[in-house]
Amino acid sequence: MKKHRDDEKESLRTMTPPGALGNVRVPAHAEDELIRVKAVLERRTRELEEFFENASVGMHWVSADGTILRANRAELQLLGYAKEEYLGHNLAEFYVDPQVFDDLMGRLRAGDELREYEARIRCRDGSVKQVMINSNALWEDGELVHVRAFTRDITDRKQFEEARSRLAAIVESSHDAIISKTLEGRIVSWNPEAERLFGYTAAEAIGKHITILIPRDRLVEEERILAQLQRGERIEEFETIRLSKAGERLEVSLSVSPVLDGSGRVIGASKTARDITARRRAELADKRAQETSRFLADAGAALAEVTDYETALQRVATLAVPAFADWCAIDMQDSDGTVRRLAMRHADPGTIDLVHDLFRRYPPRASDPAGVMKALATGQTDWSPEVSDALLQGVARDAEHLGLLRRLGLKSYICTPIRASSVRAVLTFATMESGRVYGAADLAAAEALAHRAASAIENTSLLRALQEADRRKNEFLAILAHELRNPLAPIRNAAQILKTKGPPIPELQWAREVIDRQVHQLTRLVDDLLDVSRITKGKIELRKERLALSALVSSAVEASRPLIKKWGHELTISIPAEPVYLDVDPTRMAQVLLNLLNNAAKYTEQGGRIALTGERDGDDVVIRVTDTGMGIPPDMLPRIFDMFTQVDHSVERSQGGLGIGLTLVQLLIELHGGEVLARSPGPGLGSEFVVRLPSAPQRAAGREEKAASAEGPLAIDPALRILVVDDNQDAAESLGMLLRYAGCDVRTAHDGLEAVGAASVFRPEVAILDIGLPGLNGYDAARRIRKELGTRVTLIAVTGWGQDEDRRRSKEAGFDHHLTKPVELDALQSLLASTSRPRPAGGNPAPS
Repeated sequence: MKKHRDDEKESLRTMTPPGALGNVRVPAHAEDELIRVKAVLERRTRELEEFFENASVGMHWVSADGTILRANRAELQLLGYAKEEYLGHNLAEFYVDPQVFDDLMGRLRAGDELREYEARIRCRDGSVKQVMINSNALWEDGELVHVRAFTRDITDRKQFEEARSRLAAIVESSHDAIISKTLEGRIVSWNPEAERLFGYTAAEAIGKHITILIPRDRLVEEERILAQLQRGERIEEFETIRLSKAGERLEVSLSVSPVLDGSGRVIGASKTARDITARRRAELADKRAQETSRFLADAGAALAEVTDYETALQRVATLAVPAFADWCAIDMQDSDGTVRRLAMRHADPGTIDLVHDLFRRYPPRASDPAGVMKALATGQTDWSPEVSDALLQGVARDAEHLGLLRRLGLKSYICTPIRASSVRAVLTFATMESGRVYGAADLAAAEALAHRAASAIENTSLLRALQEADRRKNEFLAILAHELRNPLAPIRNAAQILKTKGPPIPELQWAREVIDRQVHQLTRLVDDLLDVSRITKGKIELRKERLALSALVSSAVEASRPLIKKWGHELTISIPAEPVYLDVDPTRMAQVLLNLLNNAAKYTEQGGRIALTGERDGDDVVIRVTDTGMGIPPDMLPRIFDMFTQVDHSVERSQGGLGIGLTLVQLLIELHGGEVLARSPGPGLGSEFVVRLPSAPQRAAGREEKAASAEGPLAIDPALRILVVDDNQDAAESLGMLLRYAGCDVRTAHDGLEAVGAASVFRPEVAILDIGLPGLNGYDAARRIRKELGTRVTLIAVTGWGQDEDRRRSKEAGFDHHLTKPVELDALQSLLASTSRPRPAGGNPAPS
């Protein structure tokens, strides 16, 4: 009891300040009680202060005008302010929505106690916190002293609720079917899009097993999906087939995520199904369109490239499968009405056997209501987008036939006729296992292909006719060249005799030069004809050698000078002083420049100017032939190098040309790896031809210029015994006369048998034989002479036949050399000069 009284006394002492009771004398026990009470109050005050400061929830006091009086640590930490940045400020400054403060204070002044009041407060870092406020007011004598409030952060909760709300809205409004299920496969949620896609209402689906959506042939997929889910794995955009309530097979893309409980254990799955049926159909249609386009391009190329249309059509059938059809057949109707199958393609050999069996046992007949015979009879396409069983029954001839047709499994077909004048045929395209249905676009593609096939067949017939005409033309040109060369040979020989033995009479000299020039012109025309034929067929062989540009120009100018002089033109030549070399065929390149110079001379008015320039341009040599002549009209420039093209056909400009000179120029330049261009400002303004050729490395040339032709008698061994054989007596006698003038011992013969007999008696060292001999041709005559005389005789073919095939045959027959008529005498001289006659030790001719 004493201890209790002492505590009370102490309490009263604490609670009552000294002198508070004036001179009232307080009993000792009362003073002790006051001290005790004061101590209790102080302790409780400290506890309240500690509770306020250390509470886990934010707390603040606000005066009646909104000034923040107190705030605990949790409040300041929540908002990120220091005390001095928060206390003393008006609470309205920190609310995001200003009306919130007015609403809150108004309700408190009205005597309300606020519970779970939500507001947004701006933090020091600029972020916003969502808070829950519980608040009440302290009143004294009817006046609001201050407001006490608890502030709790609910930002995370609100965000979660908003996210869940958004997710629910997304699920409800999603264009994808969203389904959740247990690990046992029971459906637990089903959104509206799932209802639309699969046809089940939520009430019908929830609680059912997920296998109501899975085809039997896809059930194994569910086992694999479940295994991945149990491992916690997601499945992304898995494309598969699912079933609707009506049994329709739907193409869908699935994404499946595992659903976890609080401990991270998989308890179910959330599945998103997107309908990709339309997309896949569009992709398939696009793929088929691309395949069809490629097929048409490839088939068109096959039809264009192959000259044998049956081979081309068989190639088309091969290309059609599987790009355009599962099965393709091409049937042709012969003149007697029977139908034969030209081609048949399918990927499966078993199906091919079945189709062959059908065609063999039930061949097409005129009464067929559909298919090949209908297309042939009407000339129109027979098209069935979907082959029904009723159609098969209408086509079948008996029960067995119907069974075979059903086994074939046709889904869709197109039979389109090939409308060519010379051929009756039908292209058949059919689908089976792919399930493809032919639409209007496929029909248009098939008919376009049939049209191409018809054009190809017509073109093939035309091409064969052209090839036959070309063959006959080439034969004619070869015969013409031979027949032209025969008379040219004795003419040239006679001119050479006049030159060698004729009297120096000016008129006679002029006549000889005229003959020589015209023989040269005729020879050039014949060579041009044959050169074009050879070059266009790729049968010409260049004999390249290193040649200086100066030598090439000199040779061409020398040959062209008579024509330039005839027209009184001024010719200027400009080429580099330093050597410039080319790797070219000297004869062919001289032919190119001669053609260009002669053209410039012919198509330039009397007294014009012609310029020939040559220069290096990087790795090329550029040669220009420029004139002040009649020029080239703009419409002629693109065709100037075409065969038989002449700018001016007037009589006064005719020089006996054929219009193939520039064609030869272009062909020969391209064979040398170069190019040639024609330029002209227009009619009357002259023209320029530019030849560009690869240059050769700058080192010593193989030759600087071609040796000049021998003038005067042939410089050969006068002791040679030479047999000359030609059925053209003028050719044989004139050449024999030239050789006798050179001192040779010459015999002549005019047919093959006579030649063999003469060779046996005369035993020549050289035999010059024509090929086209009567009685025994030159090839056989050469073989007999070679057999009798062996290698002691040099056999030279001199003939009008100058094609590569002729040279090959002469070599096989035993000829050592092959010259074409009219013979270049310097070439013959070179061959005879290289022929050495065997001589005995005493120097007299060896006995034969």
